[in-house]
Amino acid sequence: LYAIKKNYTQARTEYQKAVGANLNASAKAESNIAKTYEIEGNWNRAQALYRNVTAKYPTTDAGFILPIYLTKHVYTPEQKSLTEAAYTEALTFYKKMAAQNPKTKIEYTSLRMISLCQLHQRQWLDSVMTMSDLILKYPTSKALQEAVNTINIICITKLHNYNLAMNLYQQFITKYPEHPAVPSLKKIIAKLQLLKDKNIQVNTSPINASGK
Repeated sequence: LYAIKKNYTQARTEYQKAVGANLNASAKAESNIAKTYEIEGNWNRAQALYRNVTAKYPTTDAGFILPIYLTKHVYTPEQKSLTEAAYTEALTFYKKMAAQNPKTKIEYTSLRMISLCQLHQRQWLDSVMTMSDLILKYPTSKALQEAVNTINIICITKLHNYNLAMNLYQQFITKYPEHPAVPSLKKIIAKLQLLKDKNIQVNTSPINASGK
């Protein structure tokens, strides 16, 4: 309520009372404290506090999402390097989280975040391999749909490598022969083979960080 009323000093006092209750409550409270500084226009202070939340509570919802959140801060065109640095920092964090938390929701989400960062940084091949790793480990329909759409775009328009996409899909089919997506993947492979046989190359404007 204090925050809604823009009494940020008092809001920070109240948020501070929640710190120490448990990891999630502490991370959320400290993140909210940082947010009040951001709203006040004190980005340097907010940024430092956000990073501290991630360092202290990396596996909480608040701590986990903040590295990618920091990439969304709007800098002036002259400060573009700061945006790139934020993506590099986020990429490092999510790679570490994926390595430390195998076979968990944290690894699954980390792989998605890694791919987003790689797409933004135009690391086309790395992004494709990350998405391949994602669907081979977590063959959910949502992950598969997102990954296949983006892999197709990158392999066709950026890497001009039909074989790479076809081989990745064949790996999936071999590992999960009974998966309901197999018939669709076989059709995609056939279409990619047709484009390859006709030596068709497609060039488009760079895709954005969401893979669209």
